[in-house]
Amino acid sequence: MQPETNDASPISTSTSTKTMLESMQQPGNGLDNKFIYELISFINAELEEIDEQDPDERFIIFQKSFNKVIEHTIFYRPLLLAILKEYEIVIDALRTSKNQNPRLQHVLMALSTQASTLHNYRMRIDQLEDRVSCLKEYEMFLQQQLELIHQRKRELTLVKEEEKRKGADYQRDKRRIPGLTLDQRTDVAFLQAKLKSLEQAITELKFAWKNKYLPKTHKAHLKQVLSRKVAERDNMRKEGLFLQAKRQRIKVGYEAARAYNDIRPPHWSVGDIVAHALKLAIDNPFPEKASSETTDTTTEVKISDAANVFKEDDSTNEREAEMMLDYIEKFNELFESGQYVAAGRHAAVSPKGILRTQATLLKFKELKHPGMDKPCHLLSFCVSIMSTVETARSKPDEQMSIECVICAIQEQQQQLLFHWLSKDKLTLSESLGDLMESNCKCRIVCSCNYQSLAEHVYCKLGVYNKLAFSLLKQNRAEYGLHVAIRLAGFIETDFKMALTKCPSYELSWQILTHRKNSMDAEFSPLINFKTVLSILINAQRAETVCHLWNKLAATGKKTGKNIIHQLISSEAMPLSNEWISMAKRLEQLGQNQTALEIFAAVFSENTMYAAMKKSEQPK
Repeated sequence: MQPETNDASPISTSTSTKTMLESMQQPGNGLDNKFIYELISFINAELEEIDEQDPDERFIIFQKSFNKVIEHTIFYRPLLLAILKEYEIVIDALRTSKNQNPRLQHVLMALSTQASTLHNYRMRIDQLEDRVSCLKEYEMFLQQQLELIHQRKRELTLVKEEEKRKGADYQRDKRRIPGLTLDQRTDVAFLQAKLKSLEQAITELKFAWKNKYLPKTHKAHLKQVLSRKVAERDNMRKEGLFLQAKRQRIKVGYEAARAYNDIRPPHWSVGDIVAHALKLAIDNPFPEKASSETTDTTTEVKISDAANVFKEDDSTNEREAEMMLDYIEKFNELFESGQYVAAGRHAAVSPKGILRTQATLLKFKELKHPGMDKPCHLLSFCVSIMSTVETARSKPDEQMSIECVICAIQEQQQQLLFHWLSKDKLTLSESLGDLMESNCKCRIVCSCNYQSLAEHVYCKLGVYNKLAFSLLKQNRAEYGLHVAIRLAGFIETDFKMALTKCPSYELSWQILTHRKNSMDAEFSPLINFKTVLSILINAQRAETVCHLWNKLAATGKKTGKNIIHQLISSEAMPLSNEWISMAKRLEQLGQNQTALEIFAAVFSENTMYAAMKKSEQPK
């Protein structure tokens, strides 16, 4: 059988079939003529009904015929089945290879064109890179041309303004310049030189008007300042003379006591010697001339040295006063000219902190905000103050620190607050901590970090009750309760307030599972179980109640102890209707399972209590 051959036809097949039939009809051939005749007739009939050019249909016809032969033959059936199987394997392999050939041809064609495609892509990349470089060069050229155009435009604008100004000057004043001869008036070079000299004189006058000359009111102010400084100098001089006399008396007493210890005269005490020496010093304020000229010279030198010291102190004080006045005037000049940032830096580094005051801060506070995209002038001043704390060796006072913090909070510069606190640049106070704590608007757990800032302040100041609330607000329940118990001395009312402010699962768990000592096996709740559940339900925290109840039940199963029973049994028996009300409230909030468990627990506890009371009654 060869079904894949397309040259066979029904005519040739029928001719060979007739020949085979004639040969099989001869006597003694040993074949089943009837079966062969029927088989050949079946083949011819089928071949006439199909397309002669379709090898698959021809293969099906001969396959069916061969199967009939195998069914008819008994002795050769295994051999014929093996032959049929091998033929089918070969035919299936030929069909599979025929079906795969188009797809493999497509893959081969794609692989053959891959190199050229990559080459084309590389060429396109090179072309685009060259194009980009050319565009960049052209852009630079256009930018240069634009700069030249702008420069030329500015020059033309300046020329027009100069011509306009000159024309206005000529129109405004056409008088002749006095003191010039006719030749000088007609000499252009001389007139240009004269114009330059006059312009220079005008510039110098303007500069002098801004820096050298001041209104008369300033002179009166300076006189008042000078008179005040002179009065202060006189007071200091009097104080200096008093201290000098006191020092002289102390020195006389010291020398007399020292002489007494060296000589120890009889019938004299140390007090008598010192009093006698002081009396002599008061009676003779200026020492008499000694016998030797050296003593007179030494005394005169000491007196002159003391006078020179006083003169130097006076001159130093005057220079410091002048320097401070100049510094204040410079600050006012910068502030009035609108250079607020420079004025803030100037005030921050002022000598002896004369401008690092609340008055200066209020001056910046009165300024209007420059706009949303620009920094606040007050914040710039506060940053300058804080950045110069180390150099000035002084922190801003309590009120000024609060104002700086308020400004940073309003400008939403929380990182500045963290930096100032970490570098210890603020004067801490309880009001400062309260200010940071009040800016926390978080409902349960703080996520805005203001509680962390307040915690730092309270911890530094030792305000442990507010520190505990701040820690609990940050969901740091274990550490917060430790501070509340050990340092702040919280009582039951304080714990209720803490749970009301922060009705979280962690705090509720820590309150109920608290132990007085780490070795205790039984829990010692800080608040009774009913109060905890009531606070959580009133705060609309039904999910927290469900989570807490399930956690207590799971922990009891794990440890083999009924924790819920222990907590409920510590309540006053029988259990009141408040438990039933809480269960109904949970059921309204959608926690049906937890409400059912509370109903069951209350019912069982009350039933057990009633049974125990009944058994205790005498029969």
